[in-house]
Amino acid sequence: MILEWKEGRLRLEVHDTSPVSPSLNEAAGDQECGRGLHLIAFIAADLVTVHTAADKTVWCEVMPTAEGAL
Repeated sequence: MILEWKEGRLRLEVHDTSPVSPSLNEAAGDQECGRGLHLIAFIAADLVTVHTAADKTVWCEVMPTAEGAL
């Protein structure tokens, strides 16, 4: 995972070798997994997946709140 502060935004970037793109799935109330991407999508200004021949990169950018804090 890479974290980078750039031009007033926090960029979070993750690389892996899975060919599967992340997808927003509904999680049942008793499931322990399946909500992470929903949380990221809610706070992110951008959410992008880029596939290459060797791997996949998923990144998002989070902007500060009106109060200036993340």
